[in-house]
Amino acid sequence: MTLQINIYEKLLKDILSDAALKAVLVVDEKGFLIEKAGNAMCIRETNDNDATAMVTKGLENVYIKTIGRQFVIVLFDEKMSFERIKASVDEHVARFLTEI
Repeated sequence: MTLQINIYEKLLKDILSDAALKAVLVVDEKGFLIEKAGNAMCIRETNDNDATAMVTKGLENVYIKTIGRQFVIVLFDEKMSFERIKASVDEHVARFLTEI
């Protein structure tokens, strides 16, 4: 029996508790998606039924933070303060690293 534990699920949920954020992804060093949460235009599905385009307007900014050999990619509205988003994400990641 193989048990797979997603250690990033709680981190993504904590980061997305900030209403200013649209989506969070965790990718490995090769760019393969490990986990994602939220909705943003740049990561929407290509099928016709995806309503992301209808609920997200404006441009999206990105903040990328490394966690070991993985990357946390945070997508947020262009009108939000980058420094505030960066500080919030950095705090969540630091807390996550002390918990694992």
